[in-house]
Amino acid sequence: MNTRHKFDVNCLQILIGLNVLIFFLLPKSGFWWQVALSSYGIKSLKLWQLVSYQFLHGSLTHLCFNMWGLYLFGRYVLKQMGTQRFLTLYFLSGISGALLWLLFNWNSRVPVIGASGAVFGVMMAAALYFPEMRIMLLIPPIPLKLRTFVLIYAAIEIFSEFSAMQSGIAHLAHLGGFLAAYLYIRLSSGESLGAVLKHPLAAFNRPTHQSLSYRPTTGTPSEINRKTFEIIMSEIEKLEHENSQATDVMDQEDKQA
Repeated sequence: MNTRHKFDVNCLQILIGLNVLIFFLLPKSGFWWQVALSSYGIKSLKLWQLVSYQFLHGSLTHLCFNMWGLYLFGRYVLKQMGTQRFLTLYFLSGISGALLWLLFNWNSRVPVIGASGAVFGVMMAAALYFPEMRIMLLIPPIPLKLRTFVLIYAAIEIFSEFSAMQSGIAHLAHLGGFLAAYLYIRLSSGESLGAVLKHPLAAFNRPTHQSLSYRPTTGTPSEINRKTFEIIMSEIEKLEHENSQATDVMDQEDKQA
């Protein structure tokens, strides 16, 4: 029996289970101020908030979206990294999300809750390990490679944070999770910080890990929809091939300079 594989799967299930249990068993009361992330709490040296806030969710929708994302991307990342490195990535992303939020909200009276920072870190890890993995968006219903999806999502988060919109979402926590996972994976793979800064997008161009290749379900309710999906995928492949050739030319020019 492959006990290591079984433990890895259970590790992901335990994280999801803890979040669900805490949501239903821990009532929203004054106790939340002790465990939710707040600048006041950190100033009072309640440092456990850097971790505890990750297990709190304000609504069932908030919980479901985070747990769905954790399962969707986490099952692939966990198999790639193993339990210890996965948990390091998860909590490092969540803590980094908290620190980045605190950096810009040191005098805020509003607490922050949610596993989003950690989940966004897992999402970034999936994009780095499996950049060719395709996911189907819900709105609009189009397929995107995971690296494209993550880069677009990061751009939206940056725009949302620094725009005038007040959504009540801690976008900085999301960005902190993205950044922490990106640096952790690239630096732990042996790259120097200088190389990471010089070629920030290079990691997204490596081929998909063969042992964990992702095969999306292409079945659709009708033959017409299936053919439409295949046509879209073909066009995307052409565009990405052209972009890859342009990138290679730029890299050659950079080496010659």
